[in-house]
Amino acid sequence: MATQKMISVVLQDAAASELKGVLGPWLRNNELVAAYVNCLSVDPNGTYFFMKLKVPNTGQEMEVQIPHGYVKGILSAADLKKLGFT
Repeated sequence: MATQKMISVVLQDAAASELKGVLGPWLRNNELVAAYVNCLSVDPNGTYFFMKLKVPNTGQEMEVQIPHGYVKGILSAADLKKLGFT
């Protein structure tokens, strides 16, 4: 069975502040990189940066699109908890 990689999208500081109301349940902070969002999948191609998120306590998925300039970076690993992204 293949291990699904986890994806964290690191946001610019101003973007995290601006999107706090929209991404509140998903927005997390890490001492090293600041604000991030854990995603099921991402697609940077297109007019906006696409993220697929898991809705807490429902098992459902939600799609979010944000401007590319809001993204500082993307981290992907088999276990992001080891990197401090929970």
